[in-house]
Amino acid sequence: MWEILPSITSILNELITGTVGGLVVAGGAFGLRIYKRKQIEAKFPIGGDYISFFEDVVDNEKVVVPSVSKVEQRGTHLRIVTLMDNERSWTLEGTIMQGGHVSGVYSADAVYDDGVGSFYLKISKNSLDGMWNGYDHENRMTNAGRYWFQRILEAKITEFDQKYMNDILHTSGNAFGYGYVDKDSIKVDEKHFAIVAKVQGEFAGFCFGPIQPAGDINSLLRLQPGVIPDDVRMANEHGSLGVLKTIAVRRKFQGHGIGTKLIKEAEAQLVKRGCECVLVPAWTVDGTTALRNLLVHNDYVEWIANDNFWKEACEGRAFECVSFNGSCRCSVTFFRKGRL
Repeated sequence: MWEILPSITSILNELITGTVGGLVVAGGAFGLRIYKRKQIEAKFPIGGDYISFFEDVVDNEKVVVPSVSKVEQRGTHLRIVTLMDNERSWTLEGTIMQGGHVSGVYSADAVYDDGVGSFYLKISKNSLDGMWNGYDHENRMTNAGRYWFQRILEAKITEFDQKYMNDILHTSGNAFGYGYVDKDSIKVDEKHFAIVAKVQGEFAGFCFGPIQPAGDINSLLRLQPGVIPDDVRMANEHGSLGVLKTIAVRRKFQGHGIGTKLIKEAEAQLVKRGCECVLVPAWTVDGTTALRNLLVHNDYVEWIANDNFWKEACEGRAFECVSFNGSCRCSVTFFRKGRL
């Protein structure tokens, strides 16, 4: 019996040694996976909130549809949840490959929506760009198109100061044409607001506008509007009709959520001044309104258009319109927001 005890002791020692060794190996492997995951996350830090866009077909025409997306990253694995304004949503599951590419599959979240497919994206600074391919539930067909994501950047919104005037005039000139913005109308007082956006201290965009004088809507629209919606009519009568006269974002910052932040702060500034309803005269060229998606996303609706709004000033060369080609191609589409 006593001869057996050393054998049992040896076995126990071997078991303990083996167990400890296995734990060390497993711990090392786990640590290595964590290390590699952190390396990939450091090399391709793409988690965060994005504005996403994809090409789709509506009424047999190709359109670009905006949405908001949240990217969750864990090492090489990505999970992207996308939500549209109409509350449709879908989830993407993907893997980061060597060279900064992402491939994966997507599926609609709603049980009645059988949209499913694959996607491919190339990672760039503050953006992902690629394509999707799959079954289009809305059109009951297989489809494909471009698919891209723009990171929502942190922006600081500050009140206008004269030191920003050159940046405003330069940005306005690139967007609309030099001479379009009257610098004397950019001011801050009890009836006017003006704000700028900065990203990491760099000028990114601006917005300014007034509270319109009571009963002055015809001069704002430059036409006889006919039947006026109740919210606009009452604000016009009360002298509480606010106007986002001009909003522009520098090209390098477009598509990164700066416009939405400017609009929200502009609305807050107008409310402080007694605003009850907001109008936005949106620049339209050849029937295309660049601000349409941004305004709709922020709960504005299209109201009325004036095709001749710029005609006299444009063809009279009162400013150097970026779209002028011998005749005026520009018009204004007014959007309104009654609930603030």
